[in-house]
Amino acid sequence: MNNFNYFQPTEIRFGCGRVNEVGEVASKIGKRCILVTVPIFEAIRPAFEKVKKSLSDAGVSFKHFDKVVLNPTTDSVTAGAEIAKDFKADMVIGLGGGSSMDTAKAIAVEATHKGNSWDYLFYKETQPTEKTLPITTLTTTSGTGS
Repeated sequence: MNNFNYFQPTEIRFGCGRVNEVGEVASKIGKRCILVTVPIFEAIRPAFEKVKKSLSDAGVSFKHFDKVVLNPTTDSVTAGAEIAKDFKADMVIGLGGGSSMDTAKAIAVEATHKGNSWDYLFYKETQPTEKTLPITTLTTTSGTGS
């Protein structure tokens, strides 16, 4: 067996109303983010509006990418990564269920690396580095595996 070290600094905030803190969290990272969601529908609208207000109140500008699809595709991720690059995003925020979070994570890699997200799936020839954009996710579903 090979020896290894593992370090993953992760902050988890849990509780009613914590969505209102996303602007505070984001402002510690940067002032520009891409907000990744499925197309907005009534069930997610209240959380989306709270996130927008929190970001605005904290002085964080954002571009909204709402082209998340079930079981994210490289086309969807690439479209989001292009927006993140063009906007010069400092971070990625995923709002929603597993597909939104998976898409946000892949956008964070592809926006800062050559090739597309598929190139990094199994690290065959390439591996993401510390250049990957920071990610914050807000889950709106219980039991999501992301």
